[in-house]
Amino acid sequence: MEYLGLSNNRINGTLPNWIWSIGSFSWSMDLSFNLFIDIDRPFLKHSSNVDSLDLSSNRFSGTIPSWIWSMMNPSFSYSNLSCNLFTSVEGSFSNSSTGQVYIDLHSNLLQGPIPLPPPNSLFVDYSNNLFTSSIPFNISYYLKKTIFFSLSNNSLTGEVPSSICSATELYIFDISHNNLSGSIPACLFESLIDLRVLNARENSFQGSMPQKVSSRCAIQTINLHGNKLEGVIPSLWANCAELEVLDLGRNKLADSFPHWLMNLPALKVLVLKKNKFFGHLTGICEGNHSFMMLQIFDISSNHFTGSLPSECFKSMKAMMLHQGQMEIIGYWNISLGLPYYQDTIFVDLKGFEMKLVKIFTTFTTIDLSDNRFVGNIPQVFGDLKSLHSLNMSLNGFTGEIPWVLGDMSDLEALDLSRNQLSGVIPSSLTSLTFLAFLNLSNNNLVGRVPQSYQFSTFSNSSFEGNAGLCGSPLSEDCINSTNVEPSSDSKNVPTEFDMDEIWFWMFTGLGYGVGFAAAIIYQLFFPKWKMWFKRRFMNR
Repeated sequence: MEYLGLSNNRINGTLPNWIWSIGSFSWSMDLSFNLFIDIDRPFLKHSSNVDSLDLSSNRFSGTIPSWIWSMMNPSFSYSNLSCNLFTSVEGSFSNSSTGQVYIDLHSNLLQGPIPLPPPNSLFVDYSNNLFTSSIPFNISYYLKKTIFFSLSNNSLTGEVPSSICSATELYIFDISHNNLSGSIPACLFESLIDLRVLNARENSFQGSMPQKVSSRCAIQTINLHGNKLEGVIPSLWANCAELEVLDLGRNKLADSFPHWLMNLPALKVLVLKKNKFFGHLTGICEGNHSFMMLQIFDISSNHFTGSLPSECFKSMKAMMLHQGQMEIIGYWNISLGLPYYQDTIFVDLKGFEMKLVKIFTTFTTIDLSDNRFVGNIPQVFGDLKSLHSLNMSLNGFTGEIPWVLGDMSDLEALDLSRNQLSGVIPSSLTSLTFLAFLNLSNNNLVGRVPQSYQFSTFSNSSFEGNAGLCGSPLSEDCINSTNVEPSSDSKNVPTEFDMDEIWFWMFTGLGYGVGFAAAIIYQLFFPKWKMWFKRRFMNR
């Protein structure tokens, strides 16, 4: 028999006895998404030259037996044992194959040192386990042909060996969420010219970031969030014209705003929050093409000062688009064919840090909070009709809340708290039908709180700390108080309101949308990708 497919059933225990009489399988076995608990079966042990073995998403536990690797085709093999309860690997499989290998052990309970993969491995995923060792100094010998290598979400310690730069075929290198320390190898961006994704977030890396960058830099994601990096962002990173995601949040970087970032034509996500950046933004946006693709702009919790330059926000065209003009951020068209790998970003929303596991360009946010900005809120924000979250809290903004903020028809979260804003709350904000979070507290606002539409759902905390405000939900009644709208100089003629989609559409539906979308994406793309992977690399 060439193929046995029993995936996506709820078969538990062991396979029925009649299967043992079929004989060995010479091509492919897919037993994924069942409830099997016993891997030590003659049915498996006596098979040979298997190209594809998928035992993922079962309840297998204990040790991964060494015969697993000996049953695989020595010229090409696909082995997926992910999402089980395995705790160890028997023996070594680094010499189990001389051909091209796909090995996926993610989301088990594997402990101890990292098992060295076969030297011609194309895909190696050890993420979401309990490995506690350091990365072997000779790891690059086993990654000569590897395009995907993930060690994320383990407990690895020590430094990343500089020999990793000899793994010149790497497209995706993910070491996020470990306890790695030392410096990031300076050779990464110079030697790995095919590298598309570097994810080293949530470690303890120190020192400066890699200064040398190849003129052929093709990287699309740099995520170094949550480390102890110091210094400035190297200006040579401007060579990386394909860069889409740059997340350097929660480090110790100290610099003025890197103006050259404006010239990155593909940049969609920029996170610099919780560093020590300083200075004015005025003058950094020259020309009409700055940040045209940007959808997440987070420079919160720094030391920026001065007023906000309107020209920077006028060019953010991606925040003015709507559902039909948008796409997913990821690597769907990358030559590797890795459809399920997408970027993970954390954003502050409604006062909580939210993890975006899959980023759609329908999600847009600007976070300028906890800086030292002053002056009026620019009228240009009214043009950002697809913006979902705007946080300008903890600054020194003055003047009235612009009437045109009511034109931001997709806005779901607005935080202007802890500023020095004055005047009344513009009634245009009551037309924001998607608005689920509002915080205008601790300003100098006066007059009656609007009583229609979404405003009836907001609590006292949204408006407290404004001595001149009255009306529900505040305890202060309005006596002979009428709202006086902002002067005609401070508002534009309202435009029609447009509506939107985001990957979780309404933030209140987050838990449902992501899980459903992830399941659909997996079912549609992953089986096809496995077949593509085998066809593409079988004859290499």
